[in-house]
Amino acid sequence: MAKTKPKHRPLLHMRNNEDQVYLNLCGRYSDCIDSAVDLACNAYGWLMPRNAPDYYSSPFSLYRSMIERADACSVLVRAGSTETCSYQIRGIFEAELMLMYMLSANLKVRARLFAYCRLRDGLRAVKRISSSESESIVVKRDLEHDSVLSSFASLKDHSVVIAEYESMMNGPKYSAIKTKYIDPVSKNNRAPWYQFDGGATSIEQLARMCGYGGRYEFLYRDWSKTVHVQNASDGVVHSQDSSGIRPIRLPCNNIGVVVQYATASLTHGMILLMDRVGVGQEIRQRLLQQYEQDVSPKIKPIYQEKEDVITVRDPK
Repeated sequence: MAKTKPKHRPLLHMRNNEDQVYLNLCGRYSDCIDSAVDLACNAYGWLMPRNAPDYYSSPFSLYRSMIERADACSVLVRAGSTETCSYQIRGIFEAELMLMYMLSANLKVRARLFAYCRLRDGLRAVKRISSSESESIVVKRDLEHDSVLSSFASLKDHSVVIAEYESMMNGPKYSAIKTKYIDPVSKNNRAPWYQFDGGATSIEQLARMCGYGGRYEFLYRDWSKTVHVQNASDGVVHSQDSSGIRPIRLPCNNIGVVVQYATASLTHGMILLMDRVGVGQEIRQRLLQQYEQDVSPKIKPIYQEKEDVITVRDPK
């Protein structure tokens, strides 16, 4: 008896995208981000003043976060997984906003607020997973009933780490910060660091303060719909015969946004730091020259390309 042809198509291969034209484009775009990351790494090393005051570490910490996330975008873009870059791009955006706000005025105060609040959040987190702390009771109970982690995720005693956190937070350099800006017993002491110096209460407000309200709307409400699960059904492909799941590395129009924003934000952060730390003319020229030689020739064609250079199409 002859076998009949199946009426239903097989499930789509979700992971790989074999469109070589698309992958070649991804490689070129990834190279562009890589060149901006290389420039940013040089800027990070050259701009940090020797024997700089302790609070200078805060803006450079934010810039390092931008570099790390842009590098992650490069890896994702090269693999063709561009939609997931939205998480990283939002992280770059938030760090850029904080860097702008920190460097715009009262650098010493804002930098120390940033550092203190990072210690505060770190202390709170480690207390919740330390077996010696009362805060860990709920976590320990939940882990004991966790079907995946119960066999190997026992809580450890982090008393030494907690003592180090508390020692740093009680250091003399933060005494003025705590006296003037942060009330340890107030509910407000969990607020973001940028709120304590008369700043915004949220990233959205901070974006508007910095003149980037439109960019916030695009990155958070337009492009990042998948992050907010507004289009949960977008990944389902329907046909007359069957339904399946579209590939997770499908070409995405927003690849241009990823490349343009990752490179532009790193360059912007570099310029902010150059202007604030008072870098010498020689280093400034070397960095700008590297930008013109390595980054600009790769990014300019991308800005000149049409927005629909990548056409999103359902797999056949």
